[in-house]
Formats: sequence, structure tokens, C-alpha cells
Amino acid sequence: MRKTVMSYLQVSHLHSLQHPSAQEQGLHVTGVSWSCTGSVVACSYGRTDDGDWSNEKSCVCLWNLDRRNLRSKQADLVLDVPAAVTSVCCHPKQPALIAGGLYNGEVVVWDTSRTQDPVLAQTGMSADSHREPVYQVGANFFCF
Repeated sequence: MRKTVMSYLQVSHLHSLQHPSAQEQGLHVTGVSWSCTGSVVACSYGRTDDGDWSNEKSCVCLWNLDRRNLRSKQADLVLDVPAAVTSVCCHPKQPALIAGGLYNGEVVVWDTSRTQDPVLAQTGMSADSHREPVYQVGANFFCF
């Protein structure tokens, strides 16, 4: 009989990334995604409690972990969103593109290289639009 040897890895705590204004609004992290470079982490914020929060404002925050003076309580970029963000996904090959699923059924794609208006695409709302929360957006969403 062969013996199996398990080695235990030690995990170090380096940073606790926070967005204080989201915490003040009672928002929680609803999604996390790493950029394809491995240096940027995107966190979506929304509500996780019961109640009608379909029109609750929220955000997506990005931190560049390779920054020399990383400020864990101040995101490098904050994307303000007029509805609760329920999921987030970074593009698998283009680090500036990020997709977010919203509680109201919309999907938004942001181009973080655009400083004035980072919204690259948005599904929009109409009478026959999808209106259920988008709890997951994945890399397959980026087919353009």
C-alpha cells in the first residue's frame, strides 16, 4: 500500500482591500475577478440582504496590486453604477475590459482605459428586456 504525504502550504495575509463608502452604504462584495495580467483585482459591490434594492446605486472597484504604494482602503478606480452590481468579470485577454451583471437584468461592459466615459456597451432596458438579476457574467460573454 502506498502512503500519501500531504504538505500544508502557509498562506500569508498581505492586504485587506476595502471601499469604505460601500461599507457605509451597507453594500457587500458580490463578485471578484482578476485581470489577465494578474495584477489588477476587480470587486463588484451590491446588496445581499432581503428587500427591494433593484434601484440601489453601487460600484465596481479596481486595485492594482503591483502599485508600489498600494492603498488598501482606496481603490485605484471606482466605477459608479446606477443599479446594484451582482457579478463582475475581467476580459481574458484585454485587461482594460470588464463586464458587470446588474440586479435589474442589464449587462455593462466598461473600458477602463477610457477616462471620460468608461461605459463601452450596455444592454439597456426596454419593454421586452430581460429584467431578472444577472448573477454571473463569464469570459464567454466577451465574444466581440
